[in-house]
Amino acid sequence: MQSIADTPQYIQSNEELCPQCKALMPVHPHYVTWCEQCDWNVKPQQSAKPGSAFDTLYTSIGKTSSQLLFRQINQATAIEPSLTITKALAFLFAAAIHTLTILFAILGIRLLIWGWPNFMAVIGGAICLGCAWVVRPRISKLPKDIVAREKCPALYQLVDRVAQALGTSSIDGIVLNWDFNAAFGQSGWRRRKILYLGIPLFAILDGQEQVAIIGHELAHSVNRDPTRSFVVGGAINSLVQWYSMLRPEHIWSRRHGVENIFMVPCNLLMFAVSQIVYLGMYLLSHLLWRDSQRAEYLADYLATQVAGTAAMLSALDKLHLRSALSLSIERVQKQEFNRKQSLDDLRATAASLPARELERVRRASYLDASRLDTTHPPTLQRIAFLKTRPISECKVSLLDTEERKIAHELGIA
Repeated sequence: MQSIADTPQYIQSNEELCPQCKALMPVHPHYVTWCEQCDWNVKPQQSAKPGSAFDTLYTSIGKTSSQLLFRQINQATAIEPSLTITKALAFLFAAAIHTLTILFAILGIRLLIWGWPNFMAVIGGAICLGCAWVVRPRISKLPKDIVAREKCPALYQLVDRVAQALGTSSIDGIVLNWDFNAAFGQSGWRRRKILYLGIPLFAILDGQEQVAIIGHELAHSVNRDPTRSFVVGGAINSLVQWYSMLRPEHIWSRRHGVENIFMVPCNLLMFAVSQIVYLGMYLLSHLLWRDSQRAEYLADYLATQVAGTAAMLSALDKLHLRSALSLSIERVQKQEFNRKQSLDDLRATAASLPARELERVRRASYLDASRLDTTHPPTLQRIAFLKTRPISECKVSLLDTEERKIAHELGIA
């Protein structure tokens, strides 16, 4: 005879009934309760439904685009950087924007030379030159907090080994911060390579996972990620400056008096032009986002060649633990005088996360990355992609002694 505890209707003390699909949900103290059948409450801070019909359509298109890219790259025989139509269009669009800036500068110079001493011509020339100066492409400055090689020799040696394994030149500097993240960038006129490493993230990674994360970031210098290009990045910054200059703060404000109503036609015209610029930013960004997601797949694959598939897969899981470890990460960032203990607590919390919470984080990251305006593919798709191309051997192995030296240099030993 079947007991009441064996019936689907019976709810034990450590279970709840899903309000959406009525399935039983295990309850873990101190962790989010969610339904694995319908994904209810996977992201408790996010509304269940999009706010408008456009959001619904946009989310649907984003998921379709993401799935299409996943199928294309998963079926590709050669995993290597290539020139795509969207990337070519993005560079052409960016070149047109830079050309417009140059034309404004030329027009300003000609008005000043040919129009002198006409007052209106001089004013017009000055305005054109001023606009060209404000929207000019900017070179990001080298960060001031680059760690010297003498202070972290073991870390630099590891990064050098990873760069050599990837067939690229080594970096010019490492910046250590307290973000739960890692990044790669190029700064200065000479486009110096800078690696950014977040100590809280590095603290919860084992040695081979650290190799995988470093390999992933350095791989972006190999696969020619368009978002890191000076041409395209500078064009986006120029459009942002144009938008800031053109968009009026108010169409009409009573605070400035009734006479301000005569500025309404001018403000409306500037607002309309600013929306055209905004559309340009929107289109250029969307041209890049698909290639940015593709670049992430390529970086993952290159990282597996350096560190092995198992290390990259486990590192991907840990990269998305920010929300689950938010309180512990915040304590690390705020407690300047007791960070060693805070880092130990962070590692202990990460190690004790139940498998069900890890699965919730994976599903939440999938929901986050299913829109068009996301530079990273869904984590579940990245994992599935890597599993179809397993690599057991690795080019760079981190010995226990090396791992301890790096931990000591970073203050996480």
